[in-house]
Amino acid sequence: MDTQVEIDFDGIASSRAILAAILREIDHLQQAIGRLASCRIVVRTSEAGGYYGLTLQLAFPGGADVIFEMPVVPDPRYADPQFAVSETFRHALAQLRTPSSP
Repeated sequence: MDTQVEIDFDGIASSRAILAAILREIDHLQQAIGRLASCRIVVRTSEAGGYYGLTLQLAFPGGADVIFEMPVVPDPRYADPQFAVSETFRHALAQLRTPSSP
């Protein structure tokens, strides 16, 4: 992977499992839409803990930046960080594939 990747954990400890899931999702995203120049991900949890949210900042060759925010929500599915990672990237890919309105 030639993409510059930065992953930050806000309010939680770093996890090899979460890092591996994020790297897999970045690879999948690039296969679907093409090369990324860089990707910055912030993984965070609610103040009380237990639920996860992510922010993706994607930079494309040519200078376009896109930010996707998956807020921390009290949904039991988001208590699983793997699910939160997967859903955030799924939503990001869906939005990237949707043509923007003029």
